[in-house]
Amino acid sequence: HRAAGRYDEALADLNRADQLEPDTAFTHASRGDTHRLLGQYDEALRDLNRALELDPEYSWALAHRGEVHRLMGHSREARADLYRALALDPDNDWARNRLDEVR
Repeated sequence: HRAAGRYDEALADLNRADQLEPDTAFTHASRGDTHRLLGQYDEALRDLNRALELDPEYSWALAHRGEVHRLMGHSREARADLYRALALDPDNDWARNRLDEVR
């Protein structure tokens, strides 16, 4: 649903996934990114932070949390997350592109 731009449906599915199998880093990270796409940055950070509590080396979640920080104007936090994501996954072009946009 998220890839098709049906974010409300994606959130419903992710909420249900969390009910069925709580504390899965992938579910929290995906829900956080969906909130990001909706411009719900506080909710995005909540979910991405939880994903990283569950899996501190989840480079995808770090990169997307960095993007949320960038969108919120938190340059220092954005850089820290994006550099950490790239340290864990040097081939992450998405994170590298986001880092280029941090001011």
